Amino acid sequence: MSFAPLVAVGTLVFTFVNFLTYVRARRWNGVLTQVIAWVAGIGAIMLAARTDFASEVSFGTSNLKEMDIETQVFLGLIATSILSTVNEFKKAIDNSDSAKKDPLLTGNGPGAGTVTPTESPPSSAPPSALPDPALRPKPPSL
Repeated sequence: MSFAPLVAVGTLVFTFVNFLTYVRARRWNGVLTQVIAWVAGIGAIMLAARTDFASEVSFGTSNLKEMDIETQVFLGLIATSILSTVNEFKKAIDNSDSAKKDPLLTGNGPGAGTVTPTESPPSSAPPSALPDPALRPKPPSL
């Protein structure tokens, strides 16, 4: 048995766990980005399977033109999950964030201002009964 299929399935599992982490943390930009990647990957594989050169593209002993829909969906998920995993490693190595892109969602949409796993939640302590010293009027000077 080849090691490559295990790595491919492992990246799908890794990406799905990251996806669930984004959902739980309400990081909607990460959720949306991954859903778009998966849909695009599935769409690209299905489109490629219907082209003239699909019979020349092979995975193992099967060519793309002969694969059923389930296999094409699986390949689309695997392809984008591999790329997502590579991107996660790139982000872990590139601490300067030189390849950073703007998020798909801006700060005005749902989930804006939510706490990410690396941030601290806002303080839940009630406000002080005393006003902020910087805002108190100064007594007149004598």
